[in-house]
Amino acid sequence: MSTVLLVEDDRDLLFLYRVTLNKYGHTIKEASDARIALDLLDDPHYLPDIIFLDINMAVGLSGYGLIEEIRKRPRLNKVEIVVVTANDQYRTQVMEKGVRHFLVKPINILEMVALADRRA
Repeated sequence: MSTVLLVEDDRDLLFLYRVTLNKYGHTIKEASDARIALDLLDDPHYLPDIIFLDINMAVGLSGYGLIEEIRKRPRLNKVEIVVVTANDQYRTQVMEKGVRHFLVKPINILEMVALADRRA
């Protein structure tokens, strides 16, 4: 199965995503903000297949800023990023950064599972 990085500052959603994706056999790492995610992604021994990323995070770097940081790192060029946000207004902006999948909250959790399954 795929290796997934979940970047979400809502603890309840992070729990839901983790439990569901674990149930379907995916290996999960999680970050409650973009800086924690960058620390994980800068570890040369860690390379996720897919990142599910919230755009509006309460602390520090936004999800959009994280996308820009990921795109600066050649090692991460093939990692798929899926934006999961409550606000559809970011769709065009993130698509211009190479994000192909955009899920609007509340999401269908099985849609998330299907995207992770495709990267396995």
